[in-house]
Amino acid sequence: LLGATILADTGVLGHDLRTKGAEASLGELLSQAAADFSNYFMPDLFEQYQESAENAYRLLREIHYSGFLPEMLRGLYLEAYSKEDRRKSGSFDTPLYLTRHIWKHIPVEYLPPKQRVAVDITCGWGSFLIAGYERLSQLSDMKNLSLRHYLRGNDIYHLTARLAGLGLLLSTSEDHWHIDDEDALKWNWLETNQPNIIVGNPPFRDPRTLYKDEEQPLDEGERDKSEIANQFLKHAIERLAPGGYLAMIMPRSFTVGSERPTQQLRKQLLDQCDVQELLELPSGVFRGANPRALVLFAQKKLRAQKLHFPVRVRTVQSGTLKNFQDTGIVTASGLVADQSQWETTTYQSGRSKNTYVMEYKLILSENAWQQIQARCTPLETYGKVSRGAIVGTKRKAEPSKSPKEVLWLANAHA
Repeated sequence: LLGATILADTGVLGHDLRTKGAEASLGELLSQAAADFSNYFMPDLFEQYQESAENAYRLLREIHYSGFLPEMLRGLYLEAYSKEDRRKSGSFDTPLYLTRHIWKHIPVEYLPPKQRVAVDITCGWGSFLIAGYERLSQLSDMKNLSLRHYLRGNDIYHLTARLAGLGLLLSTSEDHWHIDDEDALKWNWLETNQPNIIVGNPPFRDPRTLYKDEEQPLDEGERDKSEIANQFLKHAIERLAPGGYLAMIMPRSFTVGSERPTQQLRKQLLDQCDVQELLELPSGVFRGANPRALVLFAQKKLRAQKLHFPVRVRTVQSGTLKNFQDTGIVTASGLVADQSQWETTTYQSGRSKNTYVMEYKLILSENAWQQIQARCTPLETYGKVSRGAIVGTKRKAEPSKSPKEVLWLANAHA
């Protein structure tokens, strides 16, 4: 109903409805909307809830929507689900300025036009799809192609999938878009197709705290200790066509996480893909959530081989976020000279080993860091160094009756 009202006020449904504004009846509005966009609007639904629809229409008509922009759906998405619901699902919206920036850095021009099928496996309210439409529609060799055959979305929540459809409808004045509402990891279309572009912002949540406030056991697939976003990245890598491009928003901890499934996924990524760029994001990007996130750009290899290509690493800090929104300029950038070095980068802590660590430096260049290190004395010269400690989780074991003193700088010299 909101979508039909917006289309009327912006003139998409014709001059008469636009000039009538609030004077237009609900019947007139729905009749015209269903006639122009039969794939999206279902008059039978409004007939089934006639009284509720009339009341909602009166409320909507208190505002004029001629200046409505697709990115305003972001606020509607946030209001549709409570903060607690979003916390449990791990879902948070992706702003349109960020998806536009991501699409700008996907080199779709290197793909033949017919291979530019792009998929958002967790589309939310559709910002990746809207930005994808804008990007593809600007390519001269796609001017005469129907982009609805090149963009496909999916979101597990039906309401959110409908919002994505509305976002594309408002952006393109077309309603024949393919947006499903299935579990992305079991999505039927993706099981039988290998697209050349996969983008997404998967849920971030630790399975260990999924039912923190509920007396409900974990499902079998949730018993491992890995971040759930890893499952979506793994599935995307496996379903991406060879030579295709990947752009996924991931927890920043993915590059250094020590959980075994995370290490295995980093190995799979380096084995099967050419990592092209890592973009660190600051807090304040995602409204209603504060994840430490980064954007991972990669291209799937055509054949198994070790790559020595450099990786561009960039960061956006909170103080320059507004400038990034307006211009796309990042705070700092650098290069990892050879991505194959990550295959042997290992952190050893006691008996545990963290392998395939995607280690990189930012703010200063690699050469600058080397100059600084050349003028420093290693801390190991003065004492035994450990990797530190973090606040632990509640444990069932009883506290020790004979606590020991812990030296943070053991064997320190005078």
